[in-house]
Amino acid sequence: MVAYEFYLGGRVVVADNRANVFDTEYAAAYEGALNRVPVSPLTSIEIGEQVAVIWDTYGKGYWACYVRTSKGVRGWALCTSLKMAV
Repeated sequence: MVAYEFYLGGRVVVADNRANVFDTEYAAAYEGALNRVPVSPLTSIEIGEQVAVIWDTYGKGYWACYVRTSKGVRGWALCTSLKMAV
């Protein structure tokens, strides 16, 4: 199901919005979907929090990033809630 994958090598980004971090790419992709059973997130990224993006992937209708939070938690979040740190 992975359409495209790009390695970002731990690039630091900042959260624009509050974002949930999930254990799988698919849980992040279908977050909030009405026709799926809700999955509890591992943790949340708060607005302004810096995270390291290890890699990202595109699928049909989503863009997900595998991240490492400032607390050391690794998981998947939607990249649309993140922007590059200056």
